[in-house]
Amino acid sequence: MNLTVLYRFLTVVMTVAGLSYTGWAQSSAATEKPVNQYDGNGKQDGLWYVSNPGGKGEPGTSILGNYDHGEKTGTWYISTDHGDMISIENFRHNVRDGEVQYFEGGRLTTVGHYRGLNPKVALDSFMLTDPITGEEKLMVVPTERGSVRHGIWRFYDDMSGKLVREEQYQMDELIASHEFRYSSADSSFYEQRNKHLPHNGGKYEGRVFRQKNPTKSFLDN
Repeated sequence: MNLTVLYRFLTVVMTVAGLSYTGWAQSSAATEKPVNQYDGNGKQDGLWYVSNPGGKGEPGTSILGNYDHGEKTGTWYISTDHGDMISIENFRHNVRDGEVQYFEGGRLTTVGHYRGLNPKVALDSFMLTDPITGEEKLMVVPTERGSVRHGIWRFYDDMSGKLVREEQYQMDELIASHEFRYSSADSSFYEQRNKHLPHNGGKYEGRVFRQKNPTKSFLDN
């Protein structure tokens, strides 16, 4: 285990999450326990870090997350060996559950939500509200599907950071969708802002860019 690589990866994770690695390390029991351990039954347990080499022009990847006696749990991070985040996903009972974030070139492109199904039973059931009639109905789902999209998914332009599409799901069924259109004033705002983004060679230098009338989410109407 290369602890230097692990700490570097943790620094990237904390930066993306907007946290202080130093503060996290001082308060986290993870720094007091060895990583990549197994429990008494030979199942992965606790904090795990895995580095996969790249190949055929593809960068290597680093993966960090926690196991609970063989099951993925909590937040899992994947980044390239260049330090660009690829994904941040939450797990419960070894399936995706909760918010997920996906990145292209280290830039955020998608924020969505999964509903994890209970793998300990064959069928899982939920009460859902019909988006048209408002009536509640019972929905039974085979748990072999693992996870289903449930809630709001937002998609962003990877260069400008603009919200371009928003979708709402109930148990993998798309019930609402909205494409965002931006005026020339909006485009000018994002063009000026992007010139100062670090990945475009600029610096914020304390500047704060705010739209006078930002486009609202259709769910806020």
